[in-house]
Amino acid sequence: MPVKYMSINLNKSATSFILVFVLISINVVLAAEETLDNPLESLAHVSNHFVSMRDDVRMWSSVYMPVNQTGKVPAVLIRTPYRFIDEMRGGLAMQRHFLEQGYALVFQHERGHFWSEGEYKINGGAGDDGYDTVDWIARQPWSNGKVGTFGCSSSGDNQIRLSAREHPAHAAAIIASAGTGVGPIGPFHDPGLFTRGGVPQIPWATWYATAGQRYFPKFPEGISAGQRDWLAKKYNIWVQPFFAAEDLMYTLPVMDMVKNTGIDTGWEDFIRRSPSDPRWQEEALYQEGEPFRAPALWFAQIHDIGLHKQVATFEHILSRTDEAAVNEHQKMVVSALEHCSMLKETESTIDGERNVGDARFDYLKLMTDWYDYWLKGKKNDVLETPVVQAYMPGLNEWQQYEQWPPANRTYKTFYLGSQGKANSRQGDGILSPVPQSTPALSSFDYDPDKPVISVGGDICCAGPTYLPGSFDYSKLEDREDVLVFTSEPLKEAVEVLGYPEVQIYLSSDAPDTDLTVKLFDVYPDGRAYILTDSIQRVRWREGYDKPVFMTKGKVYKVIVDPMFVSNHFLPGHSIRLEISSSNFPRYLRNMNTGGNNYDETEGRIAHNSVHFSTDHPTRIVLPINIK
Repeated sequence: MPVKYMSINLNKSATSFILVFVLISINVVLAAEETLDNPLESLAHVSNHFVSMRDDVRMWSSVYMPVNQTGKVPAVLIRTPYRFIDEMRGGLAMQRHFLEQGYALVFQHERGHFWSEGEYKINGGAGDDGYDTVDWIARQPWSNGKVGTFGCSSSGDNQIRLSAREHPAHAAAIIASAGTGVGPIGPFHDPGLFTRGGVPQIPWATWYATAGQRYFPKFPEGISAGQRDWLAKKYNIWVQPFFAAEDLMYTLPVMDMVKNTGIDTGWEDFIRRSPSDPRWQEEALYQEGEPFRAPALWFAQIHDIGLHKQVATFEHILSRTDEAAVNEHQKMVVSALEHCSMLKETESTIDGERNVGDARFDYLKLMTDWYDYWLKGKKNDVLETPVVQAYMPGLNEWQQYEQWPPANRTYKTFYLGSQGKANSRQGDGILSPVPQSTPALSSFDYDPDKPVISVGGDICCAGPTYLPGSFDYSKLEDREDVLVFTSEPLKEAVEVLGYPEVQIYLSSDAPDTDLTVKLFDVYPDGRAYILTDSIQRVRWREGYDKPVFMTKGKVYKVIVDPMFVSNHFLPGHSIRLEISSSNFPRYLRNMNTGGNNYDETEGRIAHNSVHFSTDHPTRIVLPINIK
């Protein structure tokens, strides 16, 4: 019978014997639910190693040496907080291909996770531990001295910090769906992806409830290497099955979301932090001004939770004029679909509910050419590929850019307007190329007990109910607490690529509230597909160093945290922007009290008004790509 979750606390005082006994007992329960066959074993000779770090803490690492391989080989390192089997399942086609092409694979658990020793901290060890591991690999008798790194999501994040450490053997990186720990960079001032516009993203609770647990069973002292290998292979130590957002999301106060599951994690610490907490800096993977010398192939998706930060990091590295040689060795691919979705595209790719055409891409060839060039010294034309290749929904074609940001980019402003009733898609909200001359406002009541529910967009990892992607909102836009603004049908195509800027003039009777925005492509038949979304907590409108609360009735300018979009609006289509104050469970609900939010169980209704006039030009500025 399936187990929804198991509330088991594992602490440092438990003996190794008891921990392994608990491990075995848990796996008796879970064994019937999961087959743990290793899908790479038939392609490689596998050996396990405890790799010592500079502080003598040992990281559990598995080396997969391609069969029938002679001589020295390059290695591809994958550092992860997840089970090795999960990394294999997520990137199996690519990892199989690397082995077949003569690359050794090295999987390593991050510090404090699974069999690796030490205390776990999110993003911890990406720098020093990654550096020491590359050093160990390069010194192995089978190594040709060249190490590439690979991975998506957390395994992509690891590479960013490592690339900034500049190990001479770190010869190439393939970084996908990363950005979790990137600090303030470009137009972004939030720490990593934990918050957006100063608002915590609730799906991180599900991550902490699974991958973020602090304590794992460890090997008993004194057992042989063979006994360690047997335990590591035999037993699944992922002791907590997956929590979907619906399991946790209505918990109040939110600081108890994960605590109530019985799992010891860092969630309570994370949710209490302000955006300016210095601990974010300690955990940052990369910040402006740091070096980045590894040749890197970057992959992101148009509905990837990390897209906006990853593109900003890529742009920053390219902008470093003192790093001209490094700039020439950075390439990026922005594909369709969602977080870590490479190779899932088909001849008729469905993004959420939207058919975006044939979005397939030859990932394996590009990745192999990249590694062959940098790790094997093979001459090919991989450096001649465009700086950026991006899929363009609407046009449903791949576009290539020899310069980034695109050389032919311009900007078009649409002003929001209303005669006082922009509520829902039946309202009078418009997007116009000129600001509204007659001052007006549209108001709505935001009740934190009745939040706008998240549908599509860039949400990640929240379970089967809350999926990312481009969903049709035409039947979801009847709420009175959502303001809807739509342009006239376009006479000519408009291709948007980059970061739209949304500026909203707001007044409220609450000391604090949130502003959410969503951008849509509206089809002639009325379908409205979400393209991207963002949020801004109003108390942080002047910066994240200190909160500034509102005075009732006063109008404030709020610039919403940037969002990245790639979309080709066809003639006859319209552009639509929605404004509200909640997008839940994507983002933590603002209780509208001016309090901490995370420790509150009761909120208040906020009466929020958006203003339109030449003095209060609420607007969206779109980056337009000119052909």
